[in-house]
Amino acid sequence: MRIMGSGGLDGITEFTGTLESVEPYGLVLLKRALDSNHPLLDAEWLMSTSAARRLLPGAECYRGWRVRDICAAQGEEFVRMLVRWENQLARRPRLSENVSYVLGERRFVFRADMLQSAEHLVVWIRDITERERMEQALRENETRYELVARATRDVLWDWNVARGEVSWSTSPGEVFGEAPGQGPTSIAWWRERIHPEDQQQALRTLHQVMSGQDDHWTNEYRFRRADGSYAFVLERGYIGRNSAGRPERLIGAMMDVSERQQREEDQAREARLLERFMGIIGHDLGSPLAAIRISSQMLQQAPNLTPAQRAALGRIEESARRVTRLTQQLLDSVLARNGGIPVQPRPTDLEQLCHRVLDEFTAIYPERSLQLTVEGDTHGQWDQDRLAQAISNLVGNALEHGEASHPVSLRLWDDAGVQRLEVNNRGAPIDPALMPHLFEPFRRGDPHARQVSGGGAGLGLFIVREIVRAHRGEVEVRSTPEEGTTFGLTLPRQQAPDAREP
Repeated sequence: MRIMGSGGLDGITEFTGTLESVEPYGLVLLKRALDSNHPLLDAEWLMSTSAARRLLPGAECYRGWRVRDICAAQGEEFVRMLVRWENQLARRPRLSENVSYVLGERRFVFRADMLQSAEHLVVWIRDITERERMEQALRENETRYELVARATRDVLWDWNVARGEVSWSTSPGEVFGEAPGQGPTSIAWWRERIHPEDQQQALRTLHQVMSGQDDHWTNEYRFRRADGSYAFVLERGYIGRNSAGRPERLIGAMMDVSERQQREEDQAREARLLERFMGIIGHDLGSPLAAIRISSQMLQQAPNLTPAQRAALGRIEESARRVTRLTQQLLDSVLARNGGIPVQPRPTDLEQLCHRVLDEFTAIYPERSLQLTVEGDTHGQWDQDRLAQAISNLVGNALEHGEASHPVSLRLWDDAGVQRLEVNNRGAPIDPALMPHLFEPFRRGDPHARQVSGGGAGLGLFIVREIVRAHRGEVEVRSTPEEGTTFGLTLPRQQAPDAREP
């Protein structure tokens, strides 16, 4: 079919009849008013296809109308559009443009392509509203993508596996001081800049997730900056797979975590120095403290001491005991942080052990009431000295924070083959904000509480937890105004064969 001839359009009837069934294109045929100053506005509407009539409601009635008369039904926006077209068509035979058009409460976007001859004007119309909406959404997503990359200072990359192309966000140069180059960059740019010691591990992780079934991965490695130094990178990514499960697209985000890595290394180094310092102090104080304690005991045996002198020597001995317990806790905290507190399980009667601990506190604090309740079997394989230390810390903690008018109670019972022990004191409940950190080292509760357990460094509960863990047990705490505060231990009756020993 010949559409264009030397003078314009040929075979109009054949041409328009063919286009009647073409979708989604609509077609409008106008006969220009050549004797008018406004050949488009005064043009006669000859015909329109069904697709065109969807964009122009009522167009099936327009046959034989002048375009100017149609304008009254379509509104001012339609009139302005036609006037603009008429001015442009006066200068050239062809015209194409996208038009945004309001119809009722909905805005349409359509593509209008116009071609004129000496007598006729053919307008092809195509509804591109959905395409424009998708393109607008894509533009917004690309803008959002770029803003996120700049806001987080993450390097975002998108790898099309089939084409072997990788597109990067605009931030690699800003983050690492070196842009990946112009246009798409191959995955080699990323691989070549990974630290040689980390390259095999990083590539292996990526290969494993691509050959497996997972859709996400996380990786950490060192990445070379433009100045030759290396940044610590945390990478997270997502894999898009086809219906056969093969990866088609990988999207990743590289985050420079060098500052966080440096902080963690500094904190670890400070912790090691602190632990070494505590270990040295705890070890070196042992001998002089023993000498003070023994000398005080010997002096208390001397005849003719006044009551004031005997009381002073007693205070010296008790202070030495408290400092001795504190230094032992410092040593135990170092052990706990470096492999755990060692235990030596052997047959133990926990009831007798509790009586021994309570007798020691009763001798020191005769004014306080201590109660022990026992139910069922109390025998098992445990480290007597370590459990005595843990129970002593809990009882001392209860005396320290509990009300003097209420007793500190211990309950010991058999629970389906495991040993249970609870230490309870009445008084103000523990601050809920402190509960998640209660067993952390160097964390204390009430700083104004009376010191009766020999603690004070915030290590007592931490060591209780580590001793119980060494026995493969568990420790928990409840604290309410009605019940008071209760620390509970659960201890396996038979020690696991892989128990830690010195």
